[in-house]
Amino acid sequence: MTNTYHHGDLRKALIREAIYLIAENGIEKLSLRGVARRLEVSHTAPMRHFKSKNELLSTIALEGANALLEYLYSDEEIRGVDKVYKVVCNYLKWAVENPAYYQALRSNDVMMHASPAINEKLSSFYKIIISDVKVAQSLGWKENESPKKILLHLSALTIGSASMLTEPLYKGSVGMYFTLDDTTQVIRNFLYGN
Repeated sequence: MTNTYHHGDLRKALIREAIYLIAENGIEKLSLRGVARRLEVSHTAPMRHFKSKNELLSTIALEGANALLEYLYSDEEIRGVDKVYKVVCNYLKWAVENPAYYQALRSNDVMMHASPAINEKLSSFYKIIISDVKVAQSLGWKENESPKKILLHLSALTIGSASMLTEPLYKGSVGMYFTLDDTTQVIRNFLYGN
């Protein structure tokens, strides 16, 4: 990532640099002044594009939600429990490859100030995944269990694993003992009973 901003689209540069800084240091350490300093613009320059850090983070979260949903459903050919497993693995892989977006989407502060569009997108994802679980059940997988209970277990495993693999608080301690492959194997065992 370059340290110098040489004219052009400052808004895009602010977003790009903020994503880099979040991935490097965590969302808590991000500041508009810090982003401005990295881009070598005045500390007031970001305010022309984002009124606050939360507005910048909300923009990043919306970009992240769009990218996540596109990534999750890149393979429409599979069905049943295999599709549920593929979506969960895609979620984990996406989180590991996009830690700044993931942190923005997981931050209470960001989501409290986020546009309704983000919550609508994330709600649509849960409606789709619960539908995927029901299709898997109609094909004989865990057919006697509550779809909501399955989704709760799956969400806890997935979000907990993604947090351990991406968030600075966990990544340097607990997360360093686990890999993406380890976590997908645990989820595979949960889904397939191996």
